[in-house]
Amino acid sequence: FSTRTVDAIAAYLKERGDDGFPALFVNKSGTRLRSHALLHMMHGWCDRIGIERITPHQLRHYFASTLIGGGGSPMDLKVLLGVGSLNSILKYIPASAASEGAPA
Repeated sequence: FSTRTVDAIAAYLKERGDDGFPALFVNKSGTRLRSHALLHMMHGWCDRIGIERITPHQLRHYFASTLIGGGGSPMDLKVLLGVGSLNSILKYIPASAASEGAPA
């Protein structure tokens, strides 16, 4: 993560306080944010700014494709996405790079 991202997360966690929850994002009652709640929030944000609704999966796919397209390494992507196998991220690596065995 960039220094700016780390600083933003640290500021968020400082403001949230030490609530004993390991999840990064929690709801108003302090429990882990559920996927349906995130989807609902994302749809609200999209509606407010007037863009097509997207899902968390689409955002994850965009992040991965952008990272690889910008020269990020498959190993970094594997770690950032939290997957156990490089096979899980092959869809984000351009076919030309994968077939040549070159890093994407």
